Amino acid sequence: MAGEIELIAKIKPKNDAFVGIVDAAQALVDASAFINNLSSADDTVQKALSTLDAIVFGGGSGWTVLSVSANANAAKDCRYLCDTSAGPFTITLPASPTAGDTISILDAFATFATNNVTVGRNGSAIDSDLGDLDLDLDSVEVIFTYTGNPAVGWHINIGGPRSWYV
Repeated sequence: MAGEIELIAKIKPKNDAFVGIVDAAQALVDASAFINNLSSADDTVQKALSTLDAIVFGGGSGWTVLSVSANANAAKDCRYLCDTSAGPFTITLPASPTAGDTISILDAFATFATNNVTVGRNGSAIDSDLGDLDLDLDSVEVIFTYTGNPAVGWHINIGGPRSWYV
């Protein structure tokens, strides 16, 4: 798995639309970091993040956006903006996923290379692998979609900053 994540750094965009999407995602990360600095405990922050996510990703992406900096249990349709600056932690995937369930884990502070996030598979495979997945690449976003096939389990789609693709 680690080799697959490293290879993504060498892929170039197929078109300008893809670059625009990556730029929009980076804008979301930057704005989220700013908002989180205002007050990470305030419910208003979570509402602002959800609104910002809806604006950047087309007026209602359906994601619930959550900031995390400690161990957490993931829920479907959630985007986790992770801050590992204080240390590594684990996000555990749901125990009984349904085909189509989707979860996003994003390095919001570019700290995964120093303090990784471990994705606990919670009994389901991750791209046919029966081990937990360590995310240790700065600024990565990994989207997990449950396939409904127990042998494959969660399929991963990896993205990152524009600089990875040029």
